[in-house]
Amino acid sequence: MEELGAVVGYQWGHGALELGGHTYQIVVRGGGVLAVGHAFFSAAGCVSNITRPEDFSGTYWSTGASAAVGQGRGVLLMENAHGVDVHLVGQARGVLMSGQIARLDMEIVPD
Repeated sequence: MEELGAVVGYQWGHGALELGGHTYQIVVRGGGVLAVGHAFFSAAGCVSNITRPEDFSGTYWSTGASAAVGQGRGVLLMENAHGVDVHLVGQARGVLMSGQIARLDMEIVPD
């Protein structure tokens, strides 16, 4: 994922969701407030409260924080309207200070 911010931050990226022995490609885009700088993120985490892939896609409200000057760590906690929770921990590379409440849209990419 990549983030660019000057008070209001914008995030975008892609990844994979592993569920029930299948791997689904996903895209992420959205934004929030209280971010300054630009960084790339590489993250992994857990998705909980999910039984069907269709419950994953949608809008997630998140809180998170990251700091990077060169490299740093970041944490992002999210939940969508279906009650699906996502907890990501990762590395940031760039120059960024971010402590934000954000709205992210995550979608499974159709085959």
